Amino acid sequence: MEENEEVLLKVEHLCQYFKMGPGSELKAVDDVSFDIKKGEVFGLVGESGCGKTTTGRSIIKLYDITSGNVYFKGQRICAGIRSYKYAIKKAKADFSESKKSLQEKLNVALKSDSADAASLKKEYVAELNKKKAELKKTIAEQKSLIRAAKSDYKNCEKIYFNKLKEEYAEALGNAGSKVENLSEEDKEKYRAVINQPKIPPKAWLITAFTLFFAAVVILAMSIWQYVVFNNEYGSYVSVSAIVTASDEASGTTFVDFSVTDEDGETVSYSAVVDYYDPELGVSTDEQRVRLTVYYNSDNPGDNVLAYEPVAGVANALLITFFVSVAVGIIIILYVNERYNPSRLVTQIQMIFQDPIASLDPRMTVKDIIAEGLVIEGVKDKKYIEKQVYDVLELVGLVPEHAGRYPHEFSGGQRQRIGVARAVIMKPELIIADEPVSALDVSIQAQVINLLNDLRNRLGLTILFIAHDLSVVKYFSDRIGVMYFGKMVELASSDELFAHPLHPYTKSLLSAIPLPDPEYEKTRKRFVYNPLAEHDYSVEQPTFREIIPGHFVLCNTAEFEKYKKELGMDAKTE
Repeated sequence: MEENEEVLLKVEHLCQYFKMGPGSELKAVDDVSFDIKKGEVFGLVGESGCGKTTTGRSIIKLYDITSGNVYFKGQRICAGIRSYKYAIKKAKADFSESKKSLQEKLNVALKSDSADAASLKKEYVAELNKKKAELKKTIAEQKSLIRAAKSDYKNCEKIYFNKLKEEYAEALGNAGSKVENLSEEDKEKYRAVINQPKIPPKAWLITAFTLFFAAVVILAMSIWQYVVFNNEYGSYVSVSAIVTASDEASGTTFVDFSVTDEDGETVSYSAVVDYYDPELGVSTDEQRVRLTVYYNSDNPGDNVLAYEPVAGVANALLITFFVSVAVGIIIILYVNERYNPSRLVTQIQMIFQDPIASLDPRMTVKDIIAEGLVIEGVKDKKYIEKQVYDVLELVGLVPEHAGRYPHEFSGGQRQRIGVARAVIMKPELIIADEPVSALDVSIQAQVINLLNDLRNRLGLTILFIAHDLSVVKYFSDRIGVMYFGKMVELASSDELFAHPLHPYTKSLLSAIPLPDPEYEKTRKRFVYNPLAEHDYSVEQPTFREIIPGHFVLCNTAEFEKYKKELGMDAKTE
């Protein structure tokens, strides 16, 4: 395979902490950094509980990461904010400490030389203001980083899709503005943009006509109501009504009306309403006035309601505006409901460890494999069916298996179904989470060979998670070794096996069995004891590059030691 320097996935200081109770948390992944180049297989190894699976699940956004960043194809898809909050907290603590120190120095100086008290106070204020400005700047910077992290995490798909649309517009322009002139590779690359649901022009025309018709009808009714009201009663400024009596038995209510016109003249009259209602609405042919009358049976004369006549034109325009907004919202919801441009993260797919638990027993193989396409918004059943059949053959199954259920297959076949479910999305990166650990040894080899074949045929990049170094050695280009949530060593596969440096790596290698009974009788396993191997009481370890491409978690003393092991000069960084 030709070496490719393009970084497809970049993980920076990834931390994933889980709460264990009040004031306690589990650091499942703690400050892990690595990158994966396009087309390579990156192995992540370690004992159970070391955090390798949590790392994979954090990358694919099954967890909200605590701190750090994950970049895929140059776009940040995961961002934790704890480090930024910690920086703010630390800056405030440093400011408090500096303020206290300055105050103590000022007090001592004032006691020793009171003649320069004014000058000393001035210097103290100037220094304190400088520290405040630095604190304010730090807080502003960290808050800006927090906002950016939250925005990227939430909108990474939209940001990527907008970039994809720009690229598509350029490609389409080069193809003469015709989709059919695009290459098959470009059609697949821009499939999400090409298949983006669009509201047909007829729908916009119908919507516009509906709004126009609604506006005309509302306007006409309002004007008609306003004209009729004025013709019969004049331009009344207000109408009030007082319930004088009511008879629940006969179902009638007596109301005294008082109407004031524009000239200030008041006209009073009484009316008998022929029904009884606690919240009375009156609309008769005689008055043509709508009222809501509230009354109290104990004091029927205390409740008065003022009524303003309808202003036809203004009210009609207001209603039309609200109708337009409502229709616009419905259109937006219509589009959003039927379209999800999630094309960035879906380019990362995962193969899970347990082939039984990861498949829904109530779904057929066809439905399981096609689920990703359906969620993505693909509606063409013939296209989905063809893709399912093609990918089944690709992973070594037959189209007839599409109608069966998971319980009808062996463990190895179930894992092939899991591989097919991931591959049908045409991902660029596959996270294989211990895909062979639950299988027999002979089946393990088949699945590994299948992944290797798919890698070469489809140009896949694979993050291969396992605890068996012998399997990882066969399959991976580079290997990262994890221990208790931390990356302790990272190197190419050949380099790691030829020159393991970290004691934990040596322990893992010593546990690999060989098909030699005589050797196995005398083989001694190296047991890793962190307390005995490391002394971090003076200096904590950091991830350092011993030779180009070979990184180890160590302090300065260990760094010099590892340099000597490789026969190099002990030069510190």
